[in-house]
Amino acid sequence: FLESFGEDLVFVFIVSKVELREGAELGVKVDAADGKKCDRCWHYTTDVGADARYPGACLRCVGNLTNSNETATESRSQRGAGESRKDQWGCLFSLLFYVAL
Repeated sequence: FLESFGEDLVFVFIVSKVELREGAELGVKVDAADGKKCDRCWHYTTDVGADARYPGACLRCVGNLTNSNETATESRSQRGAGESRKDQWGCLFSLLFYVAL
């Protein structure tokens, strides 16, 4: 289920990077992120400064600042359909609400 979120999982957990691994037990390991902190979104990534026009921004933020809304590593097909993405978020929030109870 979590794999279906793809790169958006970092926003669900409010972290810079997420790695999913299969195992017998559920667990979480937290490490310091690689890279530099983006001045705009505060995520730590290795692509901060990759675009000389915005030396303190990651490529995702450069895409937002230039209205391209697409980074060098993201294609339109990877973004997913809007309705299925809404269903995924609804399922995730239901699960988190259930676990919190």
